[in-house]
Amino acid sequence: MATIPQTEFTHEGVTLNVRDAGKGPVVAVLSGWGYGALMGEVAFADLRADGFRVITFDVPGTGGLKDKSAFVHIPRIGRAVAAYLRSCNGVDATLIGHSFGGLIAKEMALTEDDVVGRLVLISPVSGVGNIVPDMNVAMDMLGRLMSGEAGVLTYLFSPSSLGKLRTTLGDVFEELDRPASSSALSGQVWAASRWTAFGRLPALYQDVLILHGDKDPISPILSARHLERQIPKAQLIVLEACGYLPFIECKSKTLEAVKAFIGAPKAAKRTVSK
Repeated sequence: MATIPQTEFTHEGVTLNVRDAGKGPVVAVLSGWGYGALMGEVAFADLRADGFRVITFDVPGTGGLKDKSAFVHIPRIGRAVAAYLRSCNGVDATLIGHSFGGLIAKEMALTEDDVVGRLVLISPVSGVGNIVPDMNVAMDMLGRLMSGEAGVLTYLFSPSSLGKLRTTLGDVFEELDRPASSSALSGQVWAASRWTAFGRLPALYQDVLILHGDKDPISPILSARHLERQIPKAQLIVLEACGYLPFIECKSKTLEAVKAFIGAPKAAKRTVSK
């Protein structure tokens, strides 16, 4: 995986660590609970070869910002991401939000809509007031992660699958297995528990693609179906034999669905038409 230079960006007291590379339409990736820019790079860096500019973020408490408090309200994170996109002509972006990152993406689509062209929500959670993750699974996972008993990947996958993941991910496996400190995980749970899109989803006017693995042990499929019903221009694709991290477990399926939704960059379209 190519090493992308990291830039620190601060807006209204919220600091982001940004990896920004490629040319073409902007794809901004907001990673899930505990994860930051590294997961976004592993999952979606390949889009750069297809003519897209891919921007990935460490939000407070993750990646290079592990020492920053993660107890930050989701709207403040959304404003900081939007400010970065405006600062570098990254408007009309496709936002890809996984799990916790999807909360930020939805907030931005509702309140910072000048920078949001469309949304891709992966393994989505709806927010307070709607359908929530399986709390028994979520709390068991939280407890084991915070005690150091398990990492995210070692919790989610069987021993046989872990062997394949170690081979696929190589040197970044360990970092992705334990992506954030206990305090950062707590901070993101705190932030998610204080945010909701309840009652606001029908105001989303952007095209929205929802991707959900049928084997997801954390985010219930009911959450994805709820979002599809509530968001006017949403479409749901259920990825068979995929779980909570479909962009790793079923990477080809995920990337093909995303590219079909976004469409080819204009330059690529002109080449094909000749």
